[in-house]
Amino acid sequence: MKMTMRVFPATDPLAALILIGVLAFAGCSRDRYQKETTSGEIYVQMNAPITLWETDLPIVRPVVLKNMYHRIVRRGWNTYVFERVAWWRTEAKSKWVPEFTVKKSSAVPGDLDLVTVYAPEATEGVDYRKCPIKAYPLPRPVPSYFHRMEDSRVREYFRLTYTLRQIEISRNSSSDSKSEESPAPVRSALLPLAQGLVADAPEDPWRQIFYWDALVANGGTDTLRSEMEQWRPRFQEQMVLRDLLPRFDAALHSLELSDSGRNAQDLLEFLIVPSSELSLPDRFSALPRLLEYEECAQPWRPISGYKPLYFAIQVSAKVFRTGAAMFLLQGDRAKALETASAIHHMGQMMRGTLIEELLGCAVRAIGTGGLELCVLDGCETPEEVEAAWEKLEWLNERERPRTRSELLALQPAAFYFSEEERPKNPYLLASIDEVLNRQGVAAALFQLVRMAASGRHRFLSAGSFPRVEGEFDLLPSGVPPRDPFSDGNLRFAETSKGLLCWSVGPDRSNDDGAVHYDPTNGVRSAGDVILETPRERKYPFPREGVHASDREDLLRQFPNGLPADIYADTRGRPLGVTNTSPVLVYSYGPDTDESIARETGDDYPSEVMYDPTNGLTSNGDMFFAVPTP
Repeated sequence: MKMTMRVFPATDPLAALILIGVLAFAGCSRDRYQKETTSGEIYVQMNAPITLWETDLPIVRPVVLKNMYHRIVRRGWNTYVFERVAWWRTEAKSKWVPEFTVKKSSAVPGDLDLVTVYAPEATEGVDYRKCPIKAYPLPRPVPSYFHRMEDSRVREYFRLTYTLRQIEISRNSSSDSKSEESPAPVRSALLPLAQGLVADAPEDPWRQIFYWDALVANGGTDTLRSEMEQWRPRFQEQMVLRDLLPRFDAALHSLELSDSGRNAQDLLEFLIVPSSELSLPDRFSALPRLLEYEECAQPWRPISGYKPLYFAIQVSAKVFRTGAAMFLLQGDRAKALETASAIHHMGQMMRGTLIEELLGCAVRAIGTGGLELCVLDGCETPEEVEAAWEKLEWLNERERPRTRSELLALQPAAFYFSEEERPKNPYLLASIDEVLNRQGVAAALFQLVRMAASGRHRFLSAGSFPRVEGEFDLLPSGVPPRDPFSDGNLRFAETSKGLLCWSVGPDRSNDDGAVHYDPTNGVRSAGDVILETPRERKYPFPREGVHASDREDLLRQFPNGLPADIYADTRGRPLGVTNTSPVLVYSYGPDTDESIARETGDDYPSEVMYDPTNGLTSNGDMFFAVPTP
């Protein structure tokens, strides 16, 4: 018998690593099975992300899914084990490891129940990828983890959703390859298809998912709200469907925010995607509008999917951060502070899935780097520090770190164990620990900037840095902020160079600010998170903006060099300065072409201005011409 299998990719990468679906058959005899599965059986996994499988088991054959090989192995007359190749587990890179086991449902004819999950057994000090695989039988089977839905319109719905994702991804790519096709007709086609599925079986709650998904894709806020209110009691009765409710609640909330003009996501998409014809200067002008929003809700579509702008957000945040440094060089301190504040607040609003939380931490750290430049190097008087402090305190009021229990609640079903029953699963706990550590580092960096700003204010107004707690005049009670990685406050000491402030870092070991924490050595690597405030500004940005007759003239004004180019391949490499007339200060830009500059040296030709309408990582540099004295 010829076997076919098709997989439509999941929409949530983190959930896909944990809860990828599997199929089995419901027939009793092989002859009967072959007659029933000539065209393939259709099962729908209703736990987020929803995945469609089409197969004619029990033939075992590997299939490609997200660059890994997978197969389904029959174990007994009604039990199947889903396996994948773990390339990294052996030198031969071909070891099959189980992921989970399902069996024919005892409650719903044709459905499949989840009975066992597999995960590496946690071993202290050992990479989880090399730990032995252990089976974790569920305390109770998850009924109808896969729901059988023999309807050709299900295939068509998934075909359309795949097309929709491809169009949306293409439209957000560079101009050379982006599609001119509009996603609107495809979204519209989903609605009648889903309505037909529901009309033929109005009492089947699984079919409602397709209808709700189509409503989200088409912005049907009022209808979705009404449908969810009507069906919520039914969904609460079924374990898998119950786990879908938070997804649709989040989708409904996103629609409601957008309808009322309160969703920062709408402005964010306009600011950063290449399909927007907004020029780079116009994007910088519009960026501070992000400070008018409190929430940025992704329009999640559990079936039809939504391509989150994760990569685009990080690239754009670095573009804006580079712009903030250049505004300081040009003497526009207010615009630099507004830009850095907007970047940081963009990260604060990235909340939701674990991936969004990690993205938010990264963007906040990018924004904090800009705030550090603005406060420690762009302020020369106590009054300027006080003006910047207002922005810092506004941002501080919006710092809302997640707790471990909140992050656990974001996990997709967590294998349907209660928190007490949940096994020590490295996939689950390592992800949460990483978010907590990165969240702590981002928080420490920001609080260190607040602490340093208060210390600099005292230095400028009283002539000396704080020597004891209580002397940080801008902070409440003059006391340093709490250290995210200890039970005490952030630490500080006055040195020969200035004021040294630090957090003990993710290893929770105090190195007295002598060892710098470096996340490239591991999220929990040794070292303290440090910020030093010198007596003299490291980067003395002129109030009226820099002027220079040639390269040497400019560099004389910055004896410590220029701020680091966040897009340089060489870590810590400063913004470039050309040997031309006029002098150009430049960043390599998102195409990160430092290798070309190594060949040309100071004569590096910054002739093409980076233009995001040509693609987020398109050719070009960010630069400005330095006026002559």
